[in-house]
Amino acid sequence: MGMVGCIASGMLVGLPVAWLVFREPELGIVLAVVAIGYWVIYWTERRRLLGLTDEREGENICSFARSFATRSVDPWIIRAAWEEFQPLSFSREHPFPLRRSDTIMGPIVMLAEGEDLFDSISTICERVGRAVPHPRCIEYGLETVGDAVHFVNALDSVPGGTAIDT
Repeated sequence: MGMVGCIASGMLVGLPVAWLVFREPELGIVLAVVAIGYWVIYWTERRRLLGLTDEREGENICSFARSFATRSVDPWIIRAAWEEFQPLSFSREHPFPLRRSDTIMGPIVMLAEGEDLFDSISTICERVGRAVPHPRCIEYGLETVGDAVHFVNALDSVPGGTAIDT
């Protein structure tokens, strides 16, 4: 959205809110408290996640892969999971190293709903030559990135399936 779009959006929202606050001053106090509360929560969570970014300095796909038993987990699945979930991580400006314990639909890996999780699991399965599960199979039980890796690893290989093509 460009500058004009931002100004227009601000006016479309701001003018009715200003009119309501002018008519009902108590509403202005409530809106101010809500806005300040939201701002405090947002910045507190952002600072916590930036602290995690600093804590994970030097971690990369190698440290992620070493956290799995590579003799029992296909390394191609580990790589595909990293490449699928890492771009969805908290910090778009700076790569945010994943850990197997990171929650999939949490503040670090930002998947919003079950459809997104199914799409991500399907993409991983297709890249490593595993059978794509039915969407209802993954609705419950996949909480962390490690759970997703183990889930895909437990799926059957597709005859003539492809490995990662990058």
